[in-house]
Amino acid sequence: MVRNGIALVVACVVLLGVGLAVVLAKQPRGFITLAAPGANPDAIPAFARMLTAEVVMVGKVVSVEKEPVVDGQASFTVAKVKIEEGLTGTKNLTHVTVGFLKSGGPQLAEGEQYLFFLAKHPTAGFHLMPWNMVPIASKDAKFKAAVAEVTKATATLKQPVAALKADKPADRGLAAVVLLTRYRTPPPNVRQLENEDLPEEESKLLLKALADADWTNGDGPNGPNGFTAFRGLALTQRDGWTPPGVKPGGNAVEEYKKAYAAWLEDKGKEYRVKKLVPKK
Repeated sequence: MVRNGIALVVACVVLLGVGLAVVLAKQPRGFITLAAPGANPDAIPAFARMLTAEVVMVGKVVSVEKEPVVDGQASFTVAKVKIEEGLTGTKNLTHVTVGFLKSGGPQLAEGEQYLFFLAKHPTAGFHLMPWNMVPIASKDAKFKAAVAEVTKATATLKQPVAALKADKPADRGLAAVVLLTRYRTPPPNVRQLENEDLPEEESKLLLKALADADWTNGDGPNGPNGFTAFRGLALTQRDGWTPPGVKPGGNAVEEYKKAYAAWLEDKGKEYRVKKLVPKK
């Protein structure tokens, strides 16, 4: 499921219409963006939902407040959620509060269990469920597979070097796609970003593993997205990169992968992968 969904990582991150849009102007070159506005949020794979989430967890709604919380022109219903399995961003927490709009967007029901993908509200003391990170209810047929999918991806983020040293080339390639997409995707609610070098070992392993990824579907809707992950590097002549010449009717993705492999054996030996971080 992870592999069949990665290709949706191709457009721009737009959060709920409550002042949470990420400002992409003036950002460092070479970022990857998630889920085009207007896309069906239920069709976005769990893998893509978790990549910009600050909190990823399986939780049960233990209570829903009767009185709404008004923030500006938005009125939120606030639910208290017990963490049953914390995957990302839940260290030292047992519960989180989650706000949702009373009309429109995903709704939460008391007593129900969900796989959550959350972002902190920039001013209020609760979390939000952005439109492109809607929760998955335990009653949903996709729930178990989605939990397994996200668990594997978060394990890669927690131990990137180990994931990049996996025995199977396909697993190493998938780890590279997960990591590059995470590193080159602007985090939510951050207006100014800068580049930070990865540790040398991880950078070298990641670049090598990317060559093992499946690029065959390019930016298509149904395949692994090694090509999009590569594009997040935004290589230029300064990096010793020259785009390949693609003949009319030729396979551009295949030519780019060959050119990348050649670059990796030459100028790419000195290249250091960078991740986007909040500007200090």
